[in-house]
Amino acid sequence: MHLRNAPLFIAATLVSLVPLGVEADGIDIVADVESLRSDRGEVRGALYASSDGWTNEGRQIATCVARVTHRESRCVFENVPPGTYAIALLHDENGDGRMDRDLFGFPQEGFAFSNDASPGLGPPSFQSAHFVHRQENTILHMHARYGL
Repeated sequence: MHLRNAPLFIAATLVSLVPLGVEADGIDIVADVESLRSDRGEVRGALYASSDGWTNEGRQIATCVARVTHRESRCVFENVPPGTYAIALLHDENGDGRMDRDLFGFPQEGFAFSNDASPGLGPPSFQSAHFVHRQENTILHMHARYGL
């Protein structure tokens, strides 16, 4: 992946905010996000169920949007059946629905992945970000990152 395009994965991932394909018999997945640099904007999240298409727009099975308060946020994916998932989050400080970047393509807004998985020149692997959601609510603690 070219360095200039590296942070584009989050922007493309989080544009759609309409839940897709999640049935009503599940329990919730809660992503508590810390280390946000400001209370501006909102946190937007995307939930993925497989490595096939991980972080690609339209491949998420659910989305969430949450306010930021005291540099923290709680994004909730509702009614998610048990299974293996991974999450990508964006701190959309200016509320434009996409990742802002500088001239070199470096992210100018925060992002986070489940398991606090570290990105390289692109998103971390699904394997490094995945977690198992069981028969009860799952609460994940994530930390926002800024820049590469």
